Amino acid sequence: MLNITNSLKGILEPINDIIDKFVFLEEEKANLKTSLIKTQQQINLIALEIERNYTLAYQKILLIDAQNESKITRLWRPILSLAFGGIVVIAVFTNILHAYIPSIQEVVLNTEIWNIILAMIGITSFSRGAEKIVKNIKNSNGNGK
Repeated sequence: MLNITNSLKGILEPINDIIDKFVFLEEEKANLKTSLIKTQQQINLIALEIERNYTLAYQKILLIDAQNESKITRLWRPILSLAFGGIVVIAVFTNILHAYIPSIQEVVLNTEIWNIILAMIGITSFSRGAEKIVKNIKNSNGNGK
């Protein structure tokens, strides 16, 4: 939603400036600006609906993964998180060594890597929580193992 809103702002502000510069009748200017605001609100509502649908679909996927009996399906996120954690540990360790041995190249992780690592940690914790919720629901219905 934030990216859509920022992009929308970048598009609508110049349109607003054009209206200010080239429309001279105040009534027409007010009508155009009102129309522009309504358009922005409609796009924001659509963006919220898209985000809501995405979140619901993602939640369903996580619940299906948590209900799946396959170990690979349940463990791929934690394994990937451990791999990313290993990358961070190696990067930190290499940077510490670089301070003492300048011939070792310093490792810099860009923001995309950090975002992936944080997303994997969040996904793993959410999927574990979803797995426990599903197990508790099964046990409370008498269908648990």
